[in-house]
Amino acid sequence: MRLFDENPEAVTLSLAVNGDHTTVARSTDAHGRPYRTEAMAGWIAKKRLGLLRPLPATVTGSRLDLPWHRLVDKLISRGHATSLRRGSGEIWFTAPDNARKRNVDELLLLMERIEAGHFPVAQQQKPLIQGALHDWLQPQRTEPLVVVICGRNVRPGAIDRCLASLSEQTHVDWGAVIIDDASDDGSDEVIARARARLGDRATVIRRRRRMGLLANTFLAVRDLVSCPDAVIVLLDLDDALTDRDALSKVAEHHRAGADLTVGSMVRTDKKIRYPVNFSDPRANRGGNVWQHLRTFRKSLFDRIEPRDLKIDNEWVDLANDWAYMLPMVEMAKNPVWIRDALYLHEPSTCRPPEEKLARYLKTRYW
Repeated sequence: MRLFDENPEAVTLSLAVNGDHTTVARSTDAHGRPYRTEAMAGWIAKKRLGLLRPLPATVTGSRLDLPWHRLVDKLISRGHATSLRRGSGEIWFTAPDNARKRNVDELLLLMERIEAGHFPVAQQQKPLIQGALHDWLQPQRTEPLVVVICGRNVRPGAIDRCLASLSEQTHVDWGAVIIDDASDDGSDEVIARARARLGDRATVIRRRRRMGLLANTFLAVRDLVSCPDAVIVLLDLDDALTDRDALSKVAEHHRAGADLTVGSMVRTDKKIRYPVNFSDPRANRGGNVWQHLRTFRKSLFDRIEPRDLKIDNEWVDLANDWAYMLPMVEMAKNPVWIRDALYLHEPSTCRPPEEKLARYLKTRYW
C-alpha cells in the first residue's frame, strides 16, 4: 500500500525474479526498459486498472486477442501507467509452466528445493522455472562416502540418536543425504533442528507426499550423490550406528577392494546372528544380504534399471531391500561380510499378520 501511494502511476506491483536485486521499487530494468505487467505473482491496484479502460483490445469472435496484462503493457509502453518490481536475493518468485504441472511429485520436489533456497544458475532473471528436476537437486554430495538416511514419523529420541551416532564418527571424510518422507507428526521439524549439528555435511529433503523408502533411496543415490565411485551407506532414521569407528571400518574395507559390504547388526527385540552367503542368494532365501549395515558403490546401484525396482509401475514397498541388494550382490566383484556389529536395528513392532504374510511373499518373489 505504501509503494502504491508513493507511485500514483503504478497499476501493478510484482516480486522480483531470481537474481534481480530490486531492494527499492523500480518501474524500469537496468537498461531503462519498462517492466512488463507480471500476472503470476503480485498485486493489482484495481481502481487504477479500471480507470485505464477502455484497454487497447481487439476481439476475434468472443475472445480478446491478447490477455489483459499484455493490454496493460501497451499502455505502459505509451507512458500511461507503470508496473513496479521489488524484491531481493532472498525474496523472489518463480512459476511452473503447464507441462511441469502434469508430474505432481516432481513439482512438489521442485517447490521444496525452492523453499530450501537451492536453485540453478539458469534460473536467474527468469520468471518461469528453468531446467530439469536434476538441476534443482542441490547441494549434491561430492564426498567419497555418503550416508543416506530416510524415515517417516520417527520419534524425536530416535532421530537424535541416529544423527548423534553419525556426528560422533571418527571418520571425517563423509557427507549425508537426509530425506523425510512427508511426516505428518512434526518429526520433519525435529529433523530440521537436529541436523544443525551436521552443518554443511548434510543435504536435507522434506517430501510433501509419501513416496516410500525405495523411491527416496533411489532419489538420494541417483540424483544427490555426484561421484559414481562414492561409497553409499544406508542408515534408517529410527536406527543408529553402534560403533564410533563404523564408517572408518566400512571405508577401510572399500579401500581394500570391496565394492559391497553387508552386516552386522544388533536387534533391540531379540539376540540373533545372520550369517551372510553371497553365493546365489536367490536360491538361499536371500543369503541374509538384506541385513544392516548395507554399503555399496554408487556405480553398482546405478546399473539397476528403475523398472526392476517397481511392480505394476509402483515402487516396491515391502521387502524393498531385497529388490536392490540381490541384483547388486550378483553384480558385485568383491562383496564382503563385516562381522563386527556396527548397526543398532530397532524393528517395527506390532505388525499385523497380513503384513507379515505380504513381506514373506515379497521375499519369495525376489
